[in-house]
Amino acid sequence: MKKLMLIVILSLSSTVFASSFVSQNDPSARIILNHPQLTKQISPVRLLTVNGENVSAQSEAAWLKPGEYELKFAATVDQRYTKQFISTRQKRSMDAKKMTLKLKVEENKTYYVGFDTSSNDTEDWETVVYKVE
Repeated sequence: MKKLMLIVILSLSSTVFASSFVSQNDPSARIILNHPQLTKQISPVRLLTVNGENVSAQSEAAWLKPGEYELKFAATVDQRYTKQFISTRQKRSMDAKKMTLKLKVEENKTYYVGFDTSSNDTEDWETVVYKVE
C-alpha cells in the first residue's frame, strides 16, 4: 500500500513539474543553461524552479511551452574570470531576486541564459538572457 501511495504521489508531482515542460518536438522555446559563451564572465546556471514549482535538474537545456515564466536559477561562478572576489558566505547570501528571471518565451526561439559577473561590484551580478536566436 505504501508503495502504491508513493507511486501515485510521484506521478502527480511529476505532472505538476511537467506542465510547463514539453518535448523538443512540440511547439516550444528552448532555454540554454550551459553554453560556451564568448566571455567567461557569463557563468552557467541550473534551473531550480519554474513559476515557483521545483523542477528536476536541467543540465544543458529545457524546453518550455510558449508563455510567461518566472524562472529561478543557481549559478556556478568561476572566480578566475570575475573582477571581484566573492566569499562562500557572500555566495550563500546572494539576493534571490538576482537569481530569478521573468521571461516571456516564444515558439521556435532559443534563449541563452547565464549569470553575468562582469561588474566590479558583486551587487550588480545577475541572471540575464545574453542571446536570443
